[in-house]
Amino acid sequence: MRKYDETSADNVWGYDNSKNAVQVAVLNMILNGDGKSHIFKRDSLENSDENANTFDVVTCNPPFGTKIVEKREQVLKDFDLGHVWETDNGNFKKTGKLQTSQETGVLFVEMCVKICKPGGRIAIILPNGYLGNRSPKYKLVREWLLKRTKVAAIISLPRFTFKSSGADVSASVLYLEKRLEPIETLQEDTEYKLSVQMIEKVGWEAGNKNAKPIYKKIPGLQADFRHTTLAECIGFAASANLARSAGEIPYPDFDSIENYVQKHNALCLTIILSKQLLLRREEYRDIDEVISDMLGVEHIYKSNITEW
Repeated sequence: MRKYDETSADNVWGYDNSKNAVQVAVLNMILNGDGKSHIFKRDSLENSDENANTFDVVTCNPPFGTKIVEKREQVLKDFDLGHVWETDNGNFKKTGKLQTSQETGVLFVEMCVKICKPGGRIAIILPNGYLGNRSPKYKLVREWLLKRTKVAAIISLPRFTFKSSGADVSASVLYLEKRLEPIETLQEDTEYKLSVQMIEKVGWEAGNKNAKPIYKKIPGLQADFRHTTLAECIGFAASANLARSAGEIPYPDFDSIENYVQKHNALCLTIILSKQLLLRREEYRDIDEVISDMLGVEHIYKSNITEW
């Protein structure tokens, strides 16, 4: 980011309720030269009003599923979709009564719209049930969303895209533009273009929990990785294996791999494993200790990479 604008990274903010997810995000930013500010552990639903109409661009991959619900009254009361709605001549009307529970994914839809500036953009991953289920519950979600945003694009993902995370669900990426003012009825604004696309390949095996990378053969791919940075080395291990980092991962036999890209990644991972990095997080007091340990393998990485 800083290649293009020295101040751009200072304008990136991120929240997650998982301490590990926050640490990984901070680590990734540091290794890519973007600093580590503005990434915080916090409950986004509990604090959404604090950031109302704040961000130009909002991206979100919410936890979704009928069993993942929010029951706290202090959270539900701050959301339109946390209330009970009634129908009157086919129109939805919000009541003052709270739901006993609401799907977390539904509340995140509203939260993203709430914190985005008017005229700003939103990208959110949602289960296809939110977009096509005909039950009143999801019809309300769609109507609420369309009155407050314009749909720019819907990008369908292959089924089992998130299988490695335990999510067996069909999902799409929804791109939205927040309206300057909500409209009263959907008939007020129907004349605008949107794009609908379908992704068939996501770069990894989507049908199983291993999620092995699938590489595209590129003619003339250079074998010289001497200028590969430590950030790329750590980035591979962090993004592909951190979810499994609490247990032992076998050392890959990179000497037997002919594909340059796969061999490069295997060597990176071997170095990480040999130093016991990311395998025993409880041994590190804070993220700075992890960074320090990782920097210690740089000379090993460079010496190995130049011997191919």
